[in-house]
Amino acid sequence: MRVHDYPEFSRVDSGLTVTGCAKLSIDYDVELGKHIESLKDGAFKKTFSSVFDPIEEISVPLNYAWKTAKNLNYVKGTDGYRQSFQRVHPQVERAKNERWISEPLYNAVKEVGADSANLSDFQQRLVKMYLMEFRLNGVELTGDDRKKFVEFLGKPCLDSKKRKNQKIQKGKIF
Repeated sequence: MRVHDYPEFSRVDSGLTVTGCAKLSIDYDVELGKHIESLKDGAFKKTFSSVFDPIEEISVPLNYAWKTAKNLNYVKGTDGYRQSFQRVHPQVERAKNERWISEPLYNAVKEVGADSANLSDFQQRLVKMYLMEFRLNGVELTGDDRKKFVEFLGKPCLDSKKRKNQKIQKGKIF
């Protein structure tokens, strides 16, 4: 994939946005899983580069494809592009957010952050941002607190699905 050039929007149809984003989401999941597995190894030397670079490398193609689909949705605005974006958006977001619930990745980022004297200002900000995202996603919670948090997060999804199903049912009446 050419991620260093502008997308050739004229050659991208709504079907390509779905297949491209879906494939890259799966690739991202697989590569992130491999990286997280390597972080579990106690012998793995955890440096800023060894922890963050693989994540950034696998994020670029997915973000490029997703932003291309997003731009086509906004600019072209036809039903095909809108439907394809609505189809891929949850899958891409789910893939990208998977890192924020990984305890091995959280522990590796904490370990890198503990050596802040050897990090640049940019690297320290990135470590702090990652740690904040982990906390916001409940990685530090345990026991009943974690269970309540997961239930709380699931509730808006259930409410959303319920409203969507009600709209579909109302549409079938007419």
